[in-house]
Amino acid sequence: MGCSRLRIGLFCETWGSGGIESFLLNVLPYVNRDRFHIRIIAVKLESDFYLPRLLELGVELDCFPESSRSCHARFHTFYKMLQTNRYDILHFHLFEGMALGYVQAAKAAGIPIRIVHSHNTDLRKSFFRPLKLAVHACAKSVFSDAATHRLACSRSAASFLFSARDDSAGRWIFIPNGIQAERFSFDADRRCMMRRKLGAESELVVGCIGRLCRQKNQRFLLRAFARLHGCEPRSRLVLVGEGTDEQELRTLANASGIGNAVTFYGVSPQIPELLWAFDVLAFPSLFEGLGIAAIEAQAACLPVVCSDHVPQEAAVTELVKFLPLEAGEDGWAEALLHAKCMQRRDMSLEICQAGYSIESTAQKLQALWAGEMHG
Repeated sequence: MGCSRLRIGLFCETWGSGGIESFLLNVLPYVNRDRFHIRIIAVKLESDFYLPRLLELGVELDCFPESSRSCHARFHTFYKMLQTNRYDILHFHLFEGMALGYVQAAKAAGIPIRIVHSHNTDLRKSFFRPLKLAVHACAKSVFSDAATHRLACSRSAASFLFSARDDSAGRWIFIPNGIQAERFSFDADRRCMMRRKLGAESELVVGCIGRLCRQKNQRFLLRAFARLHGCEPRSRLVLVGEGTDEQELRTLANASGIGNAVTFYGVSPQIPELLWAFDVLAFPSLFEGLGIAAIEAQAACLPVVCSDHVPQEAAVTELVKFLPLEAGEDGWAEALLHAKCMQRRDMSLEICQAGYSIESTAQKLQALWAGEMHG
């Protein structure tokens, strides 16, 4: 490949405002642009929230020229795109097995290095979920050899996306979803400012960060918060994110009599300030690849109550409590009400020592791209 920069394509099925996008935007400032030329490829633009950030970083986003309900048509579109935009390496950030068809298309197009990075552990519940899981399992088997390297953000994420043979043989590399830990170091003054902005200076503030969708399970959280609010009227729930369930969640909040105590904050670049303002982070997800918001919360010295569907790798400090969803709304209300951190302090060193610094993550990815690490 000579001394020219390696051309790296970072593939996502959608580009929106979720965890994969956040992870990539954390990594990109630490990538050596003298060695690597980066482009992002997405089948579909779902949200333009992060587009200004990509512009700041000088990273181009290529979206598919047409959309189709047919997977085969999308795979062929990708194959044709790769004929005109050549890459040395394609790094696929994937949620489910059928998307491995894009990796097969890259193999057919002659892309020499094809890295598959698993970020998920399940498919959302729906009427067609059993069929989708069957297709997922079949695709894992059929396309398993299309990848040259396999990465995962947790042990369960590896098991979900990679074939049983690759998983059992350990043919994958654990890559922590690193963060800029020092950016989240607790700031008492800015906590007060954000709490004033939220109108919650003297309230117990429960936060939840994530897409407003069934996976993140905000409907359950609203019911649990209704129980909590009945015990502690001076309490507020702040939902940070956007998504398809927003109107349904607003309706549920109003029907539960807590509409005035729930803030739909939307997406925000002020995640550190929000975490400082919260008193506890609720993480009731039905499934997660890792749960990067939980790592960020610990860096902000914020207690976290997680469902037991969140991977154990998310607990890098003693601030995390795992609680089964079977504990019900009352159990979750009690846990959130009594989650306390007596003294907020700088946790950045502990987060970095646990391997979750973004600098470390970026170094590992660049070593892999450069052929200095194998998996």
